[in-house]
Amino acid sequence: MKPYTLKELLKRDCVSFAEIARLPGAKGPLAIYAGGKDCSNIVIWSGLSQAIIDEIEGLRAAGVIEFKNASLLTYAIDGQYLGLPLAKRRTHYRVPHWAPTYLKVKIPTALEAT
Repeated sequence: MKPYTLKELLKRDCVSFAEIARLPGAKGPLAIYAGGKDCSNIVIWSGLSQAIIDEIEGLRAAGVIEFKNASLLTYAIDGQYLGLPLAKRRTHYRVPHWAPTYLKVKIPTALEAT
């Protein structure tokens, strides 16, 4: 069976980072953080490779995908979550907190063109 790619996963419209972490070549030592002047130390997902982060950020910068808040149930179903305190709001945390997040496709036709 051929391994999935990120673009193939995104054909389903919504994808959790637990699903992305299972892709070939996705595992690594890096994390994606929520950015912005109004928050810090909010982890979206950790344990990712630079290649998958670059692909996600490229699609996000192009407006093809967006980050959306996910429920804990999403990650319970996927069987994987981060062992960090939950981020309850966008603020500056002293220690890392996890914001359960999924990728939502905004422009499905753009996935075929990239």
